[in-house]
Amino acid sequence: MMETKLLELPFQDAQRVFNRLYYQRGGKHARDFQTSASSGTALPFAEAENFHSHLSQLASSSSLPYSIRILELGPGNGSSAARFLNRLLALDKKSGTNFYPRIEYILADFSYQMLDSARENKLLRRHMKKLTFTQCDAESLRFSEGDFLLVRANELLDDLPTQILTRDGGRFFEVRLALHLDPKTPITRKNGSHLPRREFARLASHGSRELSQIDGKFVKHLSLEVSRKPAHPDITAAFFIMDAFKDFPENALIPVPFAASSAILSLKSLLHPKGRIDFFDYGFNSLQELEEVQSAIFRTPGALAAFVNFPYLIRAAKLAGFSNTMIEPQQKFAPKARKLEHGYHLRIER
Repeated sequence: MMETKLLELPFQDAQRVFNRLYYQRGGKHARDFQTSASSGTALPFAEAENFHSHLSQLASSSSLPYSIRILELGPGNGSSAARFLNRLLALDKKSGTNFYPRIEYILADFSYQMLDSARENKLLRRHMKKLTFTQCDAESLRFSEGDFLLVRANELLDDLPTQILTRDGGRFFEVRLALHLDPKTPITRKNGSHLPRREFARLASHGSRELSQIDGKFVKHLSLEVSRKPAHPDITAAFFIMDAFKDFPENALIPVPFAASSAILSLKSLLHPKGRIDFFDYGFNSLQELEEVQSAIFRTPGALAAFVNFPYLIRAAKLAGFSNTMIEPQQKFAPKARKLEHGYHLRIER
């Protein structure tokens, strides 16, 4: 049966709607794909060992605050947090450092369903007294307290709303997505009532909070149609891209991670002076890599994700006033983790 178009949106808006609905399924998303952190211990163990070393250095220079505050963004089902904390506790016992009793660990996600999945994770039970679960959006982080010594996230940035630009014949265009769905696939509210497609399109087009009342399981049946429309790029975005690639590459699809940049900017005031940010994600760090990933610059099923433009984020972090940024292949940071093509570790220090 021919699929009908529900609505058409700029890529970043389609991504925002798609992923909000997708992650309302809670931990069920793990059946569709596994992240490198959730599929094994190597990456969270490497993070814990690296952070424990950082804490030891701060303690030896009397720079370590009593409360060791850690923020994890987009924690998934909580398995990565559990493994990270397990390893910190083991290192504490081995070295006699006694850092673990001072830890305050916050798990933050825009989806309360994802947070519920983490709360129910048996692996986290031994750490429950250390944990706070907070519903918030990574695009605009707000906490009553800051002073985080570590902010960590795994495969979060590629989920955040990303504009995709291209230049053809000197003119700029932005990628748009039309969302199509088989007429027989129902759209329903969580209370089981039917939602007319025209009403869904209205709510999605306006980014309404009422999207939280929709049962998101139908998103697995959506098909996407790509189009483009003339655009006027943000001057700062154009400058970052041309600075990174020495020009604005003709006919290349270029992700512009506005939401990820906003998240990094928000974190500036929340970090302790000795704090750090560790992001692990799929992306590219050169013009050659950008060309390599063109055929899969965005992808689904699962969440609607876009490859992360790391050169852009490094420039955004420097503009925000962070003192140090560093990027390396994920395999270099965690040699025992499963190898991820185009997997990177981005560290940002205040």
